[in-house]
Amino acid sequence: MVRDRGRPEDMKTAAIVFTDEWLPYAPTVLNLKTCLQEAGYSTKIFTLRSGFFGAFDQVQGDVSSFYIPLVLQKILRRLGLYSLLKFHLFKLFFGRKIGRADLCFTVDSLGYVAASSYHSHPIYVSLEVVKDSWFAKALRIGIREVLIQSRERFDFLFQDVETSKKPNFFLLPNSPFFFGSFEEKGSYFFRIYFCFPWGRSLHSVIEKPSGNLSFDNEGPR
Repeated sequence: MVRDRGRPEDMKTAAIVFTDEWLPYAPTVLNLKTCLQEAGYSTKIFTLRSGFFGAFDQVQGDVSSFYIPLVLQKILRRLGLYSLLKFHLFKLFFGRKIGRADLCFTVDSLGYVAASSYHSHPIYVSLEVVKDSWFAKALRIGIREVLIQSRERFDFLFQDVETSKKPNFFLLPNSPFFFGSFEEKGSYFFRIYFCFPWGRSLHSVIEKPSGNLSFDNEGPR
C-alpha cells in the first residue's frame, strides 16, 4: 500500500476510483487528477496493480493500490469471478477513505457501485461503453452526474433511462494531448467507441453543452 501524503487540515480532498490495472496508460484519469490538484484538491487515485502492466512506479505519488497475483487473476477471469473479487477488495481496502473525500469520481460502473456504499454523491466517469450487470446495478443505485467523451456515447448508454431520470452529463476529452486537426469520419459505431479530444486536454477545459464544468470549494458546478 502507498502511504498518504501529508496535507493541510482545511484542504479539500478528492478520490478517483479506478478499478482497472492499467492506470499508467489511462491518460484521462491521470489528467483528471491533475485538474483537481490544480483546483486546490488533495487528490488520490485508488486502484490495483497487475503483472500484466508495467510503469506503475511512475504514478505512485498520489496513488493507493493493492496487488492481485497474476495467476489468481487468470483463474478468476476463467471462472467469471474477477470483477466480484475486485468489488469486495476495493470496499475492504478503500471504502472508508473514499467515503471521507469531499469529491469522489468513479471510473465506469464497477467503481461506481463499490464507491456508492461509502460516498453519498459519486460522479460517474465513463471511459468504457459497456452495458453489463455492473452498469445495471449503477443505474438502480442512481447516477446523477456523468463525465463522458461524447453525446453519442451518453445517448447509447442511457437510451433506456426515462428522461426525467437521466443524469446530468459533461463532455471531456479521452486523452491528454491531440495536435493538428481531425476530420470526423466513419460510422456511428466508430464514433461511439473511438472518440477524439478535438485538440483539447482535460487539464485545460472540461466542456458541457452550456458552458464549462469547473471545480471550486463547493465541488463541480
